[in-house]
Amino acid sequence: MPFATRRKIRIHYELEGNGPDVVLLPGLGGSIAPGRRVGYARALPDHRRLSVEPRGHGESGRPRDPTLHRIEEYRDDIVAAMDDAGIDRAILWGFSDGGTLAFAVAEAYPRRVRAVIDHDGYDGADLTEPVIRDDRLARARAYASFVGEDGARRFRERASAVFSLPPDHPWVAEYLKNDPQMLAFELAEWTRWAGPKSVLPHLEMPILLIARAGAEPERVERIRNHVPTGVVLELVPAASHLELVLDLDRTAPRVRRFVATLPD
Repeated sequence: MPFATRRKIRIHYELEGNGPDVVLLPGLGGSIAPGRRVGYARALPDHRRLSVEPRGHGESGRPRDPTLHRIEEYRDDIVAAMDDAGIDRAILWGFSDGGTLAFAVAEAYPRRVRAVIDHDGYDGADLTEPVIRDDRLARARAYASFVGEDGARRFRERASAVFSLPPDHPWVAEYLKNDPQMLAFELAEWTRWAGPKSVLPHLEMPILLIARAGAEPERVERIRNHVPTGVVLELVPAASHLELVLDLDRTAPRVRRFVATLPD
């Protein structure tokens, strides 16, 4: 089981396949196992895929200091995993919060990023803006309250609601392996970063935004209004964020079309 180590925190990753490099970044509470179950590998089978579990996720370290969960720490963890795996430059494909993380990496390390694919993470706003910040802080407070036996019960209920699945479903079981405090730290500490909306116009690499259409019309309009020229926006009909993240039949062809246009 390969790990990169940065500032004494171990970052778990897996490397598979052959071809140009792509880095897969999970969303809040995500890990490598669910991505394997969905089958993200088949979306880009002719690529070498580096799947990374950021700090607080999966088998990676779980620091208890909230300041160690700022997006800059997660960002540098990804680069450390790339270094450890011998990857100089790659496509970053991030799901949900993983898409936001991909933009943070691209901003700080543009030479390392061939392209960014944001999979329903971009909301057309910065994390510091009230429309995003207040929601993240409210969710952080909820996760931070899941302590003790009653907290564990409420965490199970929350996980079941997030996935709209029964508590004994494998997806819910995988999510419940998370420490709710790690999720709370990520939600809260990332609101200190003035991105991704403010970052997007300054990025020069190719960018694909995949966003759900049909639900939350205000969000869709906000995204439309804050897509810089040259950025590819794919609006995909989906009833929910989770549906769009899990349904590769609708999103993989769009990803492959975009990747086919990238310069070497």
